[in-house]
Amino acid sequence: MNLFLILLGGLAFLRSLASLIDSVRYRKTAENALNEHYPPFAPKVSLIVPCKGIDPGFDDNVRSLLNQDYQHFDTIFVTESTEDPAYSRLKDLLPKNDRVSSKLIPAGVTDKRAQKIHN
Repeated sequence: MNLFLILLGGLAFLRSLASLIDSVRYRKTAENALNEHYPPFAPKVSLIVPCKGIDPGFDDNVRSLLNQDYQHFDTIFVTESTEDPAYSRLKDLLPKNDRVSSKLIPAGVTDKRAQKIHN
């Protein structure tokens, strides 16, 4: 009976030792993964901005949208028509460079929902 208990204890000790070795390996793997530097996740984004009329701070809001520190984004400004005051103001504010892709689109008049939601 004593021999059986000694063998059983020896097997339990070996299993515990194997578990300890696996834990040390896992810790090294986890530390290596934490030390790796991955490129930041920055998918392409299209920002649709419905506009109707000119609100207080309109110019500052448009500039802040266009001057974001994000690499892959484009903005689509939508107004009711070319007669909307926001349309002419946006024509002046939108950049003429390639750093930011921006579009200005008149959506047309609707009577089925709020104009800003339609835009």
